Amino acid sequence: MILNTARLILRPQARSDATALFTLLRDPEAMRFWQRGPITRLAVVEEMVGEQQAAMAQGICRYWTAWEDGYAIGSL
Repeated sequence: MILNTARLILRPQARSDATALFTLLRDPEAMRFWQRGPITRLAVVEEMVGEQQAAMAQGICRYWTAWEDGYAIGSL
């Protein structure tokens, strides 16, 4: 299932989203309200996404990536 609005696309997270999410998660401004600082290595985000993909495969939870104009702007 993919949700499209006039401004955003919300779709199930894919392993290939790691690079786009890294761009977001390494930004200090984007991370200012998180309990951790910016993520400085792509490998960390790839591991996070891999763990989330494994949880999705087991039906434990569902992860989504939000996109605007071809850029990942968040995940939930």
